[in-house]
Amino acid sequence: MRGIVGTAKQAVVDAVGITVGQIAVRAIPKYIPGATQPGALGLAIQAAVAIAAGWAGHRFAGANMGRMIAAGGVNAVLVTAIKAANVPVVSAALAGDDDVAMLSGYPSLAGYPEVSGGSASGGLSPVGMSGIDDASMDDMNLALNY
Repeated sequence: MRGIVGTAKQAVVDAVGITVGQIAVRAIPKYIPGATQPGALGLAIQAAVAIAAGWAGHRFAGANMGRMIAAGGVNAVLVTAIKAANVPVVSAALAGDDDVAMLSGYPSLAGYPEVSGGSASGGLSPVGMSGIDDASMDDMNLALNY
């Protein structure tokens, strides 16, 4: 049993590293002037970011985490290249980026009526909410916006 738990824990740690690498490749170039380039140059910049993020992960979080961060970053670049090349079958298999749709156990909200009465700041408005005083309303807004 210890082997299964250890494998599961390592899988989670590795998945975190891979996800960090994918996020780094997508986010970091946006903050570097001139780094968001189209085509092969953009992919090369993303690959360089993946390797740099992997190096930083290796330096600060250990060799295994560094490998996983680099692998996640390179994977993100590879997926982008495959989609751009429109490789038959493979591109279609990778096209499903809408992971939210996989939460099919949750009902669609499309059939529910739209709720009105929100304020411009996004908090709740007392319109239509009888019996709630201003102090309670402020507490609810603080809790929702925290």
